[in-house]
Amino acid sequence: MFELSLIDCILTAMDDEFPIGNRVFQNEVLEGVFGERVEFHKVRFERCRFVECDFSKAAFVESELLNCDFSNCILRESYWKQVNVVNCKGHGADFTDGIFHQVKFLNSKLDYGNFNKTLLDDVLMEDCTFISASIAETKIKKLSLKNDVFDHTDFFKTSLNGLDFTECEFRQVIMSDDYRELKGAKFNVFQAVDLARLLGIVVQD
Repeated sequence: MFELSLIDCILTAMDDEFPIGNRVFQNEVLEGVFGERVEFHKVRFERCRFVECDFSKAAFVESELLNCDFSNCILRESYWKQVNVVNCKGHGADFTDGIFHQVKFLNSKLDYGNFNKTLLDDVLMEDCTFISASIAETKIKKLSLKNDVFDHTDFFKTSLNGLDFTECEFRQVIMSDDYRELKGAKFNVFQAVDLARLLGIVVQD
């Protein structure tokens, strides 16, 4: 039986206002697609590439993105629940005001990404890079971190209380002048020395 391509499914979903469900999309390339408010339920994307697409207010539920590239795409106010993002590239992707529930980011590059004002609830970030990404004014309910890179990452007005960065790289981050965001976060000894210097504390060898 003939199945619609991803772009045809998106156009049909937008016309009919029905979600796209129970599908697998492989090796699809979308350029400049406007998919605002499209809902994906139980969808698996494999090796798909999204070029300058806009999925603002879209929803991804019980879905997977495997080896995909959504760099520089707009995903503002998008909703994510029970989603796995694995081996993906999301350089410069804009998730501003997005909501993430039970989402796993695994071995993915999210450098220069924008997670400002998002909600992170029961999220796992493992083996991911967030170089020069912005996670400012973000509400974190539950976030697990492992082997991630936070380099020149912006955490302005995001409380890191309760987060464990001991297995991550954490350097030259951006915060408030008084570094109040750090309160209650957990770091290893080497990170603590670097942070002490950041706070103007002289550490004697």
